Amino acid sequence: MLLLAGSRPAKACGYIDDSYHYFNLFVPEWIFDQAYSPTFYTSDTYHHIWDRQDYSQANLQRWQQLLGQKTDDQLLEKVLYGRYAPNYSSQSREELIRNVLFQNSRLPIAEQQAYQQYLLLSLQLENLADRPSDPWQRAGQNNMPATGQQALIDQLLQQYERTRIPELKNRYAFQILKAYRYSGQQEQAIQWYERELASAENKGMIDYWAMDHYAGLLLKQEGQQPEGFYHFLKVFQNCPSRRHSAYYSLDIATQEHWEATLELCENKEEKALLHFIRGSKSEVLALEDMQAIFGLLGNHPWLQILTARELNKLESRNFEYFTERPIENLLTTLDQDGSLLKNKEYRDYAGRLLRFVSTAHINNREDGFWGVAKGYLEFMS
Repeated sequence: MLLLAGSRPAKACGYIDDSYHYFNLFVPEWIFDQAYSPTFYTSDTYHHIWDRQDYSQANLQRWQQLLGQKTDDQLLEKVLYGRYAPNYSSQSREELIRNVLFQNSRLPIAEQQAYQQYLLLSLQLENLADRPSDPWQRAGQNNMPATGQQALIDQLLQQYERTRIPELKNRYAFQILKAYRYSGQQEQAIQWYERELASAENKGMIDYWAMDHYAGLLLKQEGQQPEGFYHFLKVFQNCPSRRHSAYYSLDIATQEHWEATLELCENKEEKALLHFIRGSKSEVLALEDMQAIFGLLGNHPWLQILTARELNKLESRNFEYFTERPIENLLTTLDQDGSLLKNKEYRDYAGRLLRFVSTAHINNREDGFWGVAKGYLEFMS
């Protein structure tokens, strides 16, 4: 299969120009909704400018609302994520929760104590996480011993039953799911989600964060992979704060799993979204998925993102101007072959894209995107 998206990885740490594009006519972050940034094209395999978890800001904003008053962002970021905060560098996260976070709070004392208890238990839960707390491995991972794991789960269950604050009850349910998962109790985690979290009618951010974990658990269960992929699809669709996680987890490797996942989709939009995600993967030629989206939804932003992505791939594989293919080589190719593209494979694929884009243009003449894409493909090929 022709692979259009290839690049050289960086060889050392140092300054990287995040905004750099080769000869990109369509620069995705300028013209498309940033909510779909995981699907944007980049030729940089070392430092992907959109390959970042994006859930922290949404959680910070929600905690600002829960606390009922404006709280220093540095303080909240250190409490919730352990980030460096110059104004609070001498105090531990536990000290900040106990002595600083609720100073001058206007919340009732009982609510302050409930939120404080939740945050302190959440700190303990971090030691169960199955990832290094220190990514550079300078300090090692502070894992909770097995003897303390069930005790923590019991405390979380107790607080889940006790609390009458809906937001906290929801968050405790989420933390219990994580605790079961991180302590290796996969079946209990699945059963907990299906009993306590799956039936929520008006799902909010925490519900979809839980669904993200549930989907990951299903991928590990024999015969449940399509269900897992489908739940990741729902997370991607409905929860921007977990969209990155869902996107990179929704990596369907077999035709059998693809067909089974597609069968689970309940409407045209879900089917089109599944095609959109597959078409935006780096190893895929997106034309087939573009045709499917066009048939399902017609002219849609997902279709335009994939079209721009395919053009970006053609550009970055054919228009390098500072390495082994200086710009004068482009003109030589144009004189010899009547095309700016390197070889017959690229020209054939560009021709197929042009036929599709021409059809989209005929059906959507009022949308200037298609006229520009059509003219640019004609120029390239």
